[in-house]
Amino acid sequence: MRQDRTSWFIVLVLLISLGAVVLLYAHGRYPGQEEERLYCRSAYARAHTAAESLVIDATNPRIGRGQGPSPLTCGILRTQGRLE
Repeated sequence: MRQDRTSWFIVLVLLISLGAVVLLYAHGRYPGQEEERLYCRSAYARAHTAAESLVIDATNPRIGRGQGPSPLTCGILRTQGRLE
């Protein structure tokens, strides 16, 4: 009886974990990138020239908000289609 409960508990934990992974990747978003996306999207909206857009392409959205460095730039997010 105890072994049956343990088996069901393990199956339940695995299913919940699998569901969480699927949800994270199905939407193409990672937790914590929403603020970066909003920062870059608004920066591109304020750009009026190609030169301003190039500066935004090289901008690190975390540093722009006063946080530490990140390997992402607004240009990477734009080319990967994550700003839509």
